Amino acid sequence: MKLSVAQIKPFKGDIEKNITVHLELIQLAIEAQVSALFFPELSITGYEAELAKSLATDQNDKRFDVFQKISDSNNITIGFGAPTPGISKPLVSMVLFQPHKNRLTYSKQYLYKGE
Repeated sequence: MKLSVAQIKPFKGDIEKNITVHLELIQLAIEAQVSALFFPELSITGYEAELAKSLATDQNDKRFDVFQKISDSNNITIGFGAPTPGISKPLVSMVLFQPHKNRLTYSKQYLYKGE
């Protein structure tokens, strides 16, 4: 089993561009026969607290379907960071794609001031 982490410099608030960057690195991980690849928190939007509410989404966002297809067809687990809706403010979350399983979301339980 090979585990990998990817560091990217996200485009501020541009989910589509950031998806493209994620897909490029996922392809490299597949070529290296990686079993699981994880991106940093909020990698899909950039770490933009002032934009988090307007960018908040969930694991069922149709734009993320491509990640599930890649996970299923290449037997790779993929996790990336995204803001998700919370009760009083957006949550810092990881969306997890596992081969042939339902998507999961883990949200940070304790946020530091400014998160």
